[in-house]
Amino acid sequence: MRTCIFTLLVISLVWWSGCTIRTPEVTFTSERTALEKQILGYYRTIEEDAMLVSIVPSDTAVGLTLPDGRREILEAFANRKFNADDLEDFGRDGSVGENQMGLLTIFPTELYQQDSVFKALVDRIVSEENQDREIIMTRIASLHNTTDPTDSSSVRQVFASMNRDAAPKGTLIENSDGVWSRK
Repeated sequence: MRTCIFTLLVISLVWWSGCTIRTPEVTFTSERTALEKQILGYYRTIEEDAMLVSIVPSDTAVGLTLPDGRREILEAFANRKFNADDLEDFGRDGSVGENQMGLLTIFPTELYQQDSVFKALVDRIVSEENQDREIIMTRIASLHNTTDPTDSSSVRQVFASMNRDAAPKGTLIENSDGVWSRK
């Protein structure tokens, strides 16, 4: 019996002396807030409406009437889809970056400065995209009952986050502290 107790005591001392207790490293992943989920829900609903209207045959769509502002927002979504490939290319080559206000910022790269045709294309498409984004953000702010459409900072923050997440690798991204870096 003594030998058994002594053996257990030796084993436990050896075990405890050779082991260190470390607390596990815990990493918190950012989970979307209720506000972000609600704003993203509005965005997805509007996007689905745009998809449904776009698949209506043209002969049927002639008599289709949409409420005030609805056509404008659906056209904004369609225009964004149309310009998406060019904007991805501009983002990858550094001509365009995602700012913290949910809009695009143009960066005067060498190509942008030297090629007037390329510059005109970037200027036009970025202008269209920013206008479309403004239309969408204003509409979402008006749908969100706790947000004042004239002060849409929460919508802008969520929209900017969504655009940063969707931007291709290599795109310039403005952080919340105003510092630009590549994704």
